[in-house]
Amino acid sequence: MREFLCESRQTLLEVLRDVLGLTGTKEGCSNGNCGACTVLLDGKAINSCLVLAVEVEGARIETIEGMASGSELDPIQQASWRTPRCSVGSAPRASSCRRRRCWTRIRSRPKGKSATTWRETCADAPATTRLCEPCSVLRWPAEVTLGARRNRDDCKDSRRSADGPSGGGPLCRVIGTRPIRHDAVDKLTGRAKFGIDVHLPEMLHGAVLRSPEVHARIRSMDVSQAARVPGVRAIVTSADLPDPGDRVAELGEGSVVLRHLSHNVLARAKVLYRGHAVAAVAADSSHLAEEAARQIRVDYEVLPAVLDSAGGDEGLDPLAAS
Repeated sequence: MREFLCESRQTLLEVLRDVLGLTGTKEGCSNGNCGACTVLLDGKAINSCLVLAVEVEGARIETIEGMASGSELDPIQQASWRTPRCSVGSAPRASSCRRRRCWTRIRSRPKGKSATTWRETCADAPATTRLCEPCSVLRWPAEVTLGARRNRDDCKDSRRSADGPSGGGPLCRVIGTRPIRHDAVDKLTGRAKFGIDVHLPEMLHGAVLRSPEVHARIRSMDVSQAARVPGVRAIVTSADLPDPGDRVAELGEGSVVLRHLSHNVLARAKVLYRGHAVAAVAADSSHLAEEAARQIRVDYEVLPAVLDSAGGDEGLDPLAAS
């Protein structure tokens, strides 16, 4: 057991990833829909992005890193190794956590209850997983059995473990077979590292302020209050970027006016769509960066916008494009 302090606003997901370094739990949607952040809280599958860390004090948390027993993969991981879902970056981890909980309940079902019937009553049933999986989630109990049988066949010549396949045998013959993905073990055990999983010493976190308006002129922008937020290291607006003028560059398959590209990086005189980046903040933490971005004051003059291509003359008002 390990004790540590965390901020009251930190989610369980943030603590697992940023404080404990358990990056096998991923952040996908941040609203509980994708399931990439699934962990087991006292044996129950939950979305860690929706739970505050202070709410789980004293609870037992199990992440994908804890599923394997030493060098031996969990049966759920073994079965997932053989299925196409290992091709998805975050789905294998969340899928394995939820399925392990369901599989445990199925094995302890009352005598006389079929696995299918008992699974339909499971609180962690696939109706709540909402994972990006290419095959029906109703097939996974059979996949575990099938995976175990294939494991026994393959292990005659090559041992399967959390350290990956070794030796020769059937795993070395590829054509006409269903070879195991080289990165499957790393994904299923949480060892695979993606760009978002990299943490460097004194690393800064960024937040972008985006326009709430579809089309508007920027009258003024005040960043002074945001600059006073503790931990803020830099604030960037279009005034900090060089103006490329009307220079034209050959990029990709055609010519591009660099001024247009520059205006899309950070809006200059006008915002051209809802979500257009207006300013960027760098701070010691993501929470501080987001708080500072909210402190930036922008005065917009809302302009007409073309919202309907079939709107006739009114929709093509020259003012909307000027």
